[in-house]
Amino acid sequence: MNFPIFPHFRKLVPEDRNEYLSSYRLVEPYSDFSFNNLIIWLDLNEDLEISHYQDCIVLRFTNPFEHSRRERAYTVLGSAHCLEAINAIFELQQSQNEAPRLIMVPECTVSNMLQTHDLPQNLVIRANQAHCDYIFDVDEVVAAQGGAYEELRRSLRLFIRKNKGKITAQTFDLSRPETHTRLTTALKEWQKDEGFVANDPTFDEEKALMRYFAFNEACPAVCQGFFLNERLFGFTIIHYPPQKNWVIFNHLKCSRDVPHGYDFMYYATLFQLKKQHITSVNFEQDLGITGLSLHKRHLGRSKYLYRYDISRF
Repeated sequence: MNFPIFPHFRKLVPEDRNEYLSSYRLVEPYSDFSFNNLIIWLDLNEDLEISHYQDCIVLRFTNPFEHSRRERAYTVLGSAHCLEAINAIFELQQSQNEAPRLIMVPECTVSNMLQTHDLPQNLVIRANQAHCDYIFDVDEVVAAQGGAYEELRRSLRLFIRKNKGKITAQTFDLSRPETHTRLTTALKEWQKDEGFVANDPTFDEEKALMRYFAFNEACPAVCQGFFLNERLFGFTIIHYPPQKNWVIFNHLKCSRDVPHGYDFMYYATLFQLKKQHITSVNFEQDLGITGLSLHKRHLGRSKYLYRYDISRF
């Protein structure tokens, strides 16, 4: 790896994409560890640093998901020598008078650590439900059969019954200034609704969207706008990780003035992905937000990619 050897770090930059993906492609497509999400989300405070311990990637950043504390956080990605890496990070944290704690550690890393014969007894490993990625099977969602998809089918029927013949879609180029203006103007308008704001109380979605505009070359993504009577009512942004036949959702934003529009955009996007032979979609985590959790669960039957918090006492 061309990254500094732990405990030395440097800033992760867009030019690191290919080097980073050579490691990331070897594990399951955890959303926050995709290169796009590192640059767009984990570097939201512009202090994301990278290092490596043998085969493990070590990341250090201000946690964008802990709005009340904004603590400096560490996480690790790997599938070999993971316990050694974790212990090394804990030693560094304690030498700097920080609590020995890692967040959002993916299951592949934890699984490798647990295979160690002399596993220390002073580790606390907790699954973080707020950071579990929702994984949907594209074929299953498009078929939408059975009780698990009853709510989704109902939403689609109601939306299409009311709006049939009025719906159009358009692909937006994230590199073009007119796209920036169109999406940010719409987002500001939708944010006037209290229900919309409840899922993003700090307006970080808008800040993340601006980063997508700024880093569209290093973080390629596909943006689709959805219209009713030629008026934009929502948009999606997805990207294709290096893992074959996968897609990761980054944004699915919809005006609350359009009932069931969110579910329609979700289904329409997966319908198109099926034609591209995409088999699995990572719909990211719910961050412990009740409304977001309930909505993702009613989209159908999901699996999860688990992440864990690890500490030492």
